[in-house]
Amino acid sequence: MHRAILLGLILLAFPRAAPAAISDEVVAKIVGEFEARNYGGALPYHLLKPREITPGQRYPLIVWLHGMWDPSMKNAGQYELITDANRAAHPCYFLALDGAHLDVWDSGEFDRLVGCLNELVRAEAVDGDRLLVTGASMGGAGTCALISLHPEVFAAAAPLCGFIDSRFDPARITVPTWFAASVDDHVVPVENSDRQVAALRRLGRSVIYSHYDTGRHWPQSVLYQDPSFIAWLFAQRRGAVETGIAAASITTWPAKGASDGTIAGTAVLPEGVAKVSWLLTGDPAIDDQALAFRGGAPADGTTTWSVPASALSARTDAKGWFLALAEQPTWGWQKGTITVNACHALDGEAGKAKR
Repeated sequence: MHRAILLGLILLAFPRAAPAAISDEVVAKIVGEFEARNYGGALPYHLLKPREITPGQRYPLIVWLHGMWDPSMKNAGQYELITDANRAAHPCYFLALDGAHLDVWDSGEFDRLVGCLNELVRAEAVDGDRLLVTGASMGGAGTCALISLHPEVFAAAAPLCGFIDSRFDPARITVPTWFAASVDDHVVPVENSDRQVAALRRLGRSVIYSHYDTGRHWPQSVLYQDPSFIAWLFAQRRGAVETGIAAASITTWPAKGASDGTIAGTAVLPEGVAKVSWLLTGDPAIDDQALAFRGGAPADGTTTWSVPASALSARTDAKGWFLALAEQPTWGWQKGTITVNACHALDGEAGKAKR
């Protein structure tokens, strides 16, 4: 938590102007650095390596899943992640799968991708504990499917504006996730991301969600240039406690059956916490939008917050999770909210392990 607060203070020191669109010239330069490869003759992909590799050092690898009708090397969206500035600050490998798909990434490709990643960890200076995955539209849906099918492989995932894939299984997803979608998206309605975030939070998972008011079907133009997202992404390590500059926690929980005392916790977001609210995931009156971004009853405080334990004493039938939701305005010109949550099981079992 101290590290998260420090990172947040560093980012607050810099003014937040609207990010500029990446130019065709920059895209052409980056594309020229990719190497075309094919794993086992059945998985074509392009690989970008760090510009300088220090002997003995290992680097994270980002997997990019492109969208429908959007072959990997022609989509400028991914290159906003690997600008010169980002590559200098966070040297990494970048793997763009090549798939001429019309509707969905298939499970066989994902199985081959895992084999490909294992080979790259053996043959290159890839850190096997810092494998990251992101994608937009069909790639956002594929990201959720991939971490459902292979939850043990990745350190973090960022699904953007994706539809709900039939293989999406929130019970199997354990990696830290940062979702992003726009209210005015007329290609894949924002409700798809709302429902996926809500499904994870109903199971006690901690999720970060950038819910933009505008941006249409292109949230990566802001998210991939958001310094807080970049800091969060590269801070993740498989099997470690989730780190970064967006986090919430529950630090105090009353004894079972106690009606006095307080439920308390902390929250940190890069622009400061605007408010914290709480709700019960098992409450039938709580809908997906409340869980995803709208929140519930207000808590007292922001970076440190509390709720009287008496607020739960009347809910003897309560099931599921107590969820605290911290909120701040989004970064960039696409206004909206960023939320992050913490959960505690209402049966008295702490939800710490179920991120």
